[in-house]
Amino acid sequence: MSTTIQVQNDTLEFLKELREQYEVSSYDALLKILIAKAKKPSQSLWGRGGKMKIKEILEGLREKNDRY
Repeated sequence: MSTTIQVQNDTLEFLKELREQYEVSSYDALLKILIAKAKKPSQSLWGRGGKMKIKEILEGLREKNDRY
């Protein structure tokens, strides 16, 4: 089953460029790739602090005058 969607000319040009960049033969294949990338988290939250020490991470979270 095929469906027609309306896009503006500048969007069509952008899709054409992406189709060439990803080397896919159809817009359907391109959209599947883009949807998969949108669903995938860009970075894991695990280890986000890297090799920072806990003191460095906590520094600046609260003002000194904010503490009891």
